Amino acid sequence: MDVQKPMYKHDCDKCIFLGNLEVSEDNPWVTQGTKVVDLYVCVEQVIPTFVARCSDEPSDYISGWSYHYLLSDVYERYPIVEAFKRAYMSDIISVKIGKGNNYEFYSTEERIW
Repeated sequence: MDVQKPMYKHDCDKCIFLGNLEVSEDNPWVTQGTKVVDLYVCVEQVIPTFVARCSDEPSDYISGWSYHYLLSDVYERYPIVEAFKRAYMSDIISVKIGKGNNYEFYSTEERIW
């Protein structure tokens, strides 16, 4: 699959589309029967918000972020982790992880290092 354009309606014009992600039907994180999700990042918030849209239904999405998603095998198939990776690899966001539970996000323009 190489669609790479939004498959579903998304109501935030500030979100940046990151592409599509095929998901297996047994993926516990998405609505049953979903085969493809649209991935987005919104950098207009204090902390970037990562979104995986599962259908045209306005409430059919998952969103949020915690750095724990990267550190736990439980989240291995979580679409939000893929959205984070794509935003990072596309240089849309960067992240600085400090000691303990401290981390900060930066947009490309705000990067301090």
